[in-house]
Amino acid sequence: LGSDWRILTDLPVTEGRFQDGYYVNGNAQAFVAYRDVDGIKTLALAFRGTDEPADIIDDITIIDRHYQSLDGLANAVVIRAADLQVDRLFVTGHSLGGAMAEQFMRRFPDLDEAQSLTLASPGLVWAQDAGDDPRAVHIYHKGGLFEIDDAIAGAFSDGNVLGSLLKIHTPTLIDPFAEHDSSRYRDHVDQ
Repeated sequence: LGSDWRILTDLPVTEGRFQDGYYVNGNAQAFVAYRDVDGIKTLALAFRGTDEPADIIDDITIIDRHYQSLDGLANAVVIRAADLQVDRLFVTGHSLGGAMAEQFMRRFPDLDEAQSLTLASPGLVWAQDAGDDPRAVHIYHKGGLFEIDDAIAGAFSDGNVLGSLLKIHTPTLIDPFAEHDSSRYRDHVDQ
């Protein structure tokens, strides 16, 4: 995080707490930061992805409950964005965090200043059709853990991911779990 960003830990949340710069509620976590550079006010919300066994269960079965743990923070971020009169609200996440970012965007469809970029999200698995949202972009590896096709039967499909899909082809794919790691996305973007 650059020196022009300010970590926000003073948001009015009724549950959960801020710890070491992160919002924490149960096993759900997110990070909120703000900057004003050359008169462009940007608020960033980053949802943490899967990093413990309890998250894997949330990934597969109860993503909606996981989002409910972050709902108070989501409301506080929208209120703060309005208070600060931000020009941009950037929402992001990887894996389970990507699904949380997609849910945020779906929940606030009229928030025109919001844009999202998600990586390797399982999508909105409970939604029949997540819908098209020009504010949202989703990137995933072809052959990765959550490739959006028939690789994972039933639960994941193109209709479950919000916004535009960008697929990164990985010709040397050996391990879909390794390809799912967020650093692999950075590696491919840097190339």
